[in-house]
Amino acid sequence: HDALPIFVVKMLKSKDENYMKISDVSKKFNISIQTLRYYEREGLIPAIHRDSNGVRDYQKDELYWIHYVQTLRNSGVTVASIKKYVGLVQKGSETREQRKQILLEQRQALLKKRAQIDDALKHMDIKLESYDTYVIELENNTKKTNQ
Repeated sequence: HDALPIFVVKMLKSKDENYMKISDVSKKFNISIQTLRYYEREGLIPAIHRDSNGVRDYQKDELYWIHYVQTLRNSGVTVASIKKYVGLVQKGSETREQRKQILLEQRQALLKKRAQIDDALKHMDIKLESYDTYVIELENNTKKTNQ
């Protein structure tokens, strides 16, 4: 749980029952209430526990799922793939290999994306290394031409 937000880690370690209302979850995770409802409606997170009045009461495991879905979305995993993954989790341990395969495929896609970003950064760094020299020369040449 090291990558979880600190407030989730504290809740997961706590022995007390902890619940959060949707507005609190929205603020803590910096995610809109509409997005949280969408995640639940689309099956990206398991159904959220509700109190006796039908109000969502987010519990420890649900907070973990929200963080996990955010992480997957931020890494480019499609909504369809997340739905598939969550569905497999809910089916139990017999789907372990299928879930692992989804994660391995996403990891490969991230490595490819990182290589593309690293390449773009390398080219940007090369351009920036010579940028000031180039601009000074260009400015000097412009002054000579205008004189």
